Amino acid sequence: MKRKMVCLAVVCTLVLTSCGTNETPVSGDFTQESVTTLNQDTTDSISNVGETPDNFYAAATGLPASQVEEYASVIKKMVLEEEWAALAGEVSYPVTMDGLIVEEAKGFTELITDNQVREEFVAAIEAETCQKMFCSWQGISLGEQGQIWMAAVQDEQGEFELKITGINGMLVQ
Repeated sequence: MKRKMVCLAVVCTLVLTSCGTNETPVSGDFTQESVTTLNQDTTDSISNVGETPDNFYAAATGLPASQVEEYASVIKKMVLEEEWAALAGEVSYPVTMDGLIVEEAKGFTELITDNQVREEFVAAIEAETCQKMFCSWQGISLGEQGQIWMAAVQDEQGEFELKITGINGMLVQ
C-alpha cells in the first residue's frame, strides 16, 4: 500500500511539473480525501492548459471554436429539417452508423430512407446548444450521448475540414 502511495506521489509530481506549476512536490501521509483533492486539482490544471475561448476544441482540431460551433449548428439544422442528402454530403466515408459501415453517400441516404429516424435521436440533437460540446482526440460530440461525432478530416487537397465521422442511435432498426 505504501509503495502505491509513493508511486502516486511521483506521478502527481511529474504531472504538476509538466503543467508548469511551481508548487512544492507533495509528500507525507495520504488520505482518500487528499488524493481525491489532488486528482481534481491536477485534472483541472490539465484541462485548462492553454485553453482559450477560440481554441476550445484544440484536442480535435486546430479550427477556431466559432467555426466548429457554426458547423455543428448547420449539422443540427440539417437533422431537424430532415435534409438527409445534404447531411450525407457532410459525412467522411466510410462511416459507422448505428454499428453499420456505410461506404458512400448513396448508401447513407438509402439507409435513412429504408429506416425510421428515432425520436430520441432528433430530441438529443434539438437539445444541443452547439457551444462547448464534448471534445477529445477522437472528435467533437454533437448530442449529449454522442449521437453525431465530428472531426477534422483531410480533404483531397490536403486541407483539414470538419466532417461527420460517426452516428449513433439514429435509426429504428
